[in-house]
Amino acid sequence: MRRILAVIAIIVAGTASMQARKHLTPYEYGRSLFISVQGGPLYFNGDYSHAFKKYGEDLKVFAPFGEFAAGYYFDNAQAVRVSLSYSRKHGSLEPVSELYSYKFSTSHVFADYMINLNTIGEYYIPLNPYLYAGLGAAHTFSFTDPEHPYQTLTSGNTVPGARFGALIEYDFPNRLGIFGDAGLDFFPDRYNGQEPVSFPIDMNIHLGFGVVWHLK
Repeated sequence: MRRILAVIAIIVAGTASMQARKHLTPYEYGRSLFISVQGGPLYFNGDYSHAFKKYGEDLKVFAPFGEFAAGYYFDNAQAVRVSLSYSRKHGSLEPVSELYSYKFSTSHVFADYMINLNTIGEYYIPLNPYLYAGLGAAHTFSFTDPEHPYQTLTSGNTVPGARFGALIEYDFPNRLGIFGDAGLDFFPDRYNGQEPVSFPIDMNIHLGFGVVWHLK
């Protein structure tokens, strides 16, 4: 009987010690909010984007973007975030005898599911990799007119979207952190204002750098 009581006491003491350790670590964010901002370059691939390279305008496929997000941790490993982003980028119509490029603005809203690959295994350290995937929508507007001989653009387009990506985050003990975020966004062809003519998907590839604040 004494041996059984001793084993129970050891188990209880070990559990209490583990719980105490968990409460002392500053990198557990279960059931808490966070906000973040990021910015960086993106690469846009739409109909006739290859024409920019043909006419020596390679850099026009790149554009800056900015994003604000707010999210919630259900536990130490899983979270959701809602993000709003904006960018102004170049597109191209069919190059008949010259490059017919145009500009347009895009705003995106996404809801992402995120998972921390460290804390899912109960590793609570400052440097953490995440995977995410989400659904959302985009609105494209303020198109310039390239005066193409037969193609026209449609402005004020609202289309659904999907995305996935990965980010790596370094957190400081004061609940502030910095991160890098790489992802791919997919939209139906009307995203760039054109009727579907070739591959039916427009795509953004983004690389963002930002700051995150984990709220208590």
